Amino acid sequence: MLEYLSPEAVSQLLKTLISGASGSLLLLIEPIYRDFDIQMETESRVLGFEHSYSHNYVHLLQNSGYELQDYEERQTPDARWIIVQAAINNVVKF
Repeated sequence: MLEYLSPEAVSQLLKTLISGASGSLLLLIEPIYRDFDIQMETESRVLGFEHSYSHNYVHLLQNSGYELQDYEERQTPDARWIIVQAAINNVVKF
């Protein structure tokens, strides 16, 4: 449900988790807009009738000190999903 939080709130949550969850693994499964370019767009973009954000979770995680371990995207008829696995302080990958 992070798509309903502002970019600042997501960044603060990630910073809180990394400071208090050493040795943990974080898995994010979130929708993003079909035309959101994860390679080029580092800023979050708000659109839609629900006023939800497409966040660049890869960028947010790396800037918060997480080690990106896995990234993939999935398409469904109604949405594009991003799946990101990141480690806090060098956790062994599943």
